[in-house]
Amino acid sequence: MRRGIFLLAYIALTTAATLYVATSGVDVGNCQSSPCKTIGYAAVNASSSGDTISIAAGTYSTAGNCLNVNVFSKSLTITSPTGANGRPVTIVDCTGTGWFFRLPGTTVAVSNLIFRNSISALTFDNVTSGSVDNCFFDGSLRGVTFQDSTGTITNSLFERASDSSICSLGTNTGVISVSNCVFRDGNGGGTCYAGGIYSIYGSLNITNNKFIRNDIAIRKTQTGGSLIISGNSFYANGLGPLASTVANAQSSILCSPTQGTSGTLTWPGTNSYCGFYGNYATCGSTTRQTLAAAPADGCGVCWGTNSDKDCTGTCFGNPTSCPTIRSWYVSPTGSDSNTGNSTHPFATIQKGIDMATYGDSVVLRTGTFSGTGNYGINFKGKGVRVRSTFLQPERVNITCPGGATFAFQFETGYRESWDSIIEGVTIRNCQTGITAVNESSPTILNVRFYNNGVGSTLGGGIRLWNSYALIDNCHFQDNFAGDGSGVGIASGSSDPERAHQSMVTIQNSRFKANTVSTTTSSGSAIKLESFQTVTVRNNFFMENQYAIFTRAENGRPASILLIGNSFYNNSVGSVIGCSSGGAGQVNYVNNTGNTFCGYNEAINTDIATGCINFGTPTWLGSSYDSCQVCGGNNSAMDCGGECWGSRTNTSGGCCRPSDRDCAGVCNGTSVLDWRGTCCLPAQKDCSGVCFGGLVNDCLGTCGGTAVRDCNNKCNGTWVVCPSNGLCQALPCPPLI
Repeated sequence: MRRGIFLLAYIALTTAATLYVATSGVDVGNCQSSPCKTIGYAAVNASSSGDTISIAAGTYSTAGNCLNVNVFSKSLTITSPTGANGRPVTIVDCTGTGWFFRLPGTTVAVSNLIFRNSISALTFDNVTSGSVDNCFFDGSLRGVTFQDSTGTITNSLFERASDSSICSLGTNTGVISVSNCVFRDGNGGGTCYAGGIYSIYGSLNITNNKFIRNDIAIRKTQTGGSLIISGNSFYANGLGPLASTVANAQSSILCSPTQGTSGTLTWPGTNSYCGFYGNYATCGSTTRQTLAAAPADGCGVCWGTNSDKDCTGTCFGNPTSCPTIRSWYVSPTGSDSNTGNSTHPFATIQKGIDMATYGDSVVLRTGTFSGTGNYGINFKGKGVRVRSTFLQPERVNITCPGGATFAFQFETGYRESWDSIIEGVTIRNCQTGITAVNESSPTILNVRFYNNGVGSTLGGGIRLWNSYALIDNCHFQDNFAGDGSGVGIASGSSDPERAHQSMVTIQNSRFKANTVSTTTSSGSAIKLESFQTVTVRNNFFMENQYAIFTRAENGRPASILLIGNSFYNNSVGSVIGCSSGGAGQVNYVNNTGNTFCGYNEAINTDIATGCINFGTPTWLGSSYDSCQVCGGNNSAMDCGGECWGSRTNTSGGCCRPSDRDCAGVCNGTSVLDWRGTCCLPAQKDCSGVCFGGLVNDCLGTCGGTAVRDCNNKCNGTWVVCPSNGLCQALPCPPLI
């Protein structure tokens, strides 16, 4: 019995404890019954091996919280509560060396903290296992350093490191595993030569991370161990300070040429690469490899969908609250001094965008928008949607006075993404309708472009310069430019290592009667130049001076996916032309389901020039319908006889959806009551309810009980007396 008591006492003495730290605490005692003030006191003075240190929300910046906090001989867990969104809120802001953990055989786990401005925020020196989870590292010389240690880092964000985000030094032969992290804008420096992850001898297991604009994303200098790189996204890495000092530094991945023979190398795996620069790797070989490019979203994630934007539109942000999604209204009869709501709209589209925040809509009322603020419109990097009220472009016209430069611009420095949307408007008489410059990737839906392009050398309707775009269900007609009167796409760089590799999709759109001012190497509908992959799908090309012209330059092949398009009576030199410069080639990687009809001048000879894998065109001759669709059956014609019109035919007649009343009758007068019931105005009762039973009494009160007496007086007291049958005031004469 006595031995059992001693054993229980021993267990009680060795049970791990939880220590507490708060900015309001005092550095005395064991930090358990009341919090200590500094992390250093709790970790160095008060804790025992195996303890947990829980840090209350706040900012910790004094020397006792970060400067040379050296923890020896202890295995610790250091954590902090997260915010409502599960992200860290507690900040450790250091101006010098951060936390050191030393001694073989110890394990250290750090989670839910934000580290700023350290020389090295966390250093694991001869630690058996160092783990980091759900932490943010911002502006430190190094984020995490492993000195002859092994470790795991998960779900963390590293930004603006100046000497590597994660660095493995010494003769470390352990494994560093990194997964589900983000590395942005990191540079290598004097000790660790990679902005993302750097290792000398140790093994690296790097999976499902996002590397964005680091000078080198991953670098392993010595052969040996294993190098596993799989499932990662690499955007525009390879252009930092190391580019001029390290061989082949313009790379996402850099490792020993013999890594695959003297060690284990798993790469390229299922990684993806995107952005303007740095889509190269020199690893396991002396030859630098060019990596296939993918599309990027607004956060620089390959094949991304902007899911990394928070509710404020910030990439990888950590907001404390989310704004309410709103609609801002703009009308040609409005005023910019108004509040912008549905009853007091603004006058200019630019004012609506300026007031909008991420996720908002700018709704344009029916009419023509011109003048300052309604052309030269800049989204300023905002993920907002500009649309017409009824999504019918014929109702909203945006014009440029005197053919001014552009209606909308997505420009250098803002990098608008797919959530910057223009929908359901018409753009007329601009030098370029929409222009996107340098890393922008807007979405353009159901927009009509007429008579644009005068004075433009490239792009009458849309001009993409080093940019992406999704162009869907648009109409381009009677536009005129030097090149690409409908859509002009080009790269501005002559450096093949920096030439933009882009993903542009043009689909479900119509190009009609567009012309160009030049007669060679031009496409009046679409001009494509120096791009990696462009998809042209399910479009209709009718009576254009040229349909598509594609040019590959600077040794980069242009890969075109041409799928399910119809070409009718396109003329003057070529329907589809290809040219190359500097050993570039135009490769039609998928050319299926396209049809040609009418006369389509010189189709057979011109398609072959410079085009690879185009194949034999499907020629349908005179088989086309009234909408000039090759092999068509007039299915593109609406019930009013308009090709690609928006009118539909139902029991209520043929008209546009916005012209139907609530009963579905074209130009009908039925309206909804406040309960959502549809009826004619005459079918409403006095309270406005359809088919209701209330009526006004003689006083005009709806549902009131006042009635007229026999003398026709409202609420009068005269009655028909039973004794004489006369209408008279009371009292009535007695019965005889």
